[in-house]
Amino acid sequence: MNEKLKVAIELQKRYSNITFRKFTDKKDQLIIEAIQGKSFQGVYFDAKRLREIVHETYDGHIDGFLAGAVPYDPPAHDVVSPEWLSKQLTDYEIRSKLVAKDLALSKSYFSSHLNGLKPMSNNVQAMYFYYFKSK
Repeated sequence: MNEKLKVAIELQKRYSNITFRKFTDKKDQLIIEAIQGKSFQGVYFDAKRLREIVHETYDGHIDGFLAGAVPYDPPAHDVVSPEWLSKQLTDYEIRSKLVAKDLALSKSYFSSHLNGLKPMSNNVQAMYFYYFKSK
């Protein structure tokens, strides 16, 4: 792999969280697939644009390949935010004290998420999401 291609691949990873996977199908046709993960900048591409990115990156370096794409599919719990938590408490008419008790959390820990004072990890977002989904 030449240096120009390495730089192009690294730039896609750094700025758009796009990785590439090479594999062959049953007919020994080379397929290069662009896979987009969660972007810190919040910029996401559809499958058509990801296939174009594969060609922009690999054309001139590798001949005779097909381009595939796997767009970013956000997990269901990505909707969880302090505002979302507040809305759930109102919609389900649940007090924050009960949520903390049900989830074996301290009231202050839950309150810090509810007020946006402490960031929520993916696991914590999922915990809250599925807690309210089960109600």
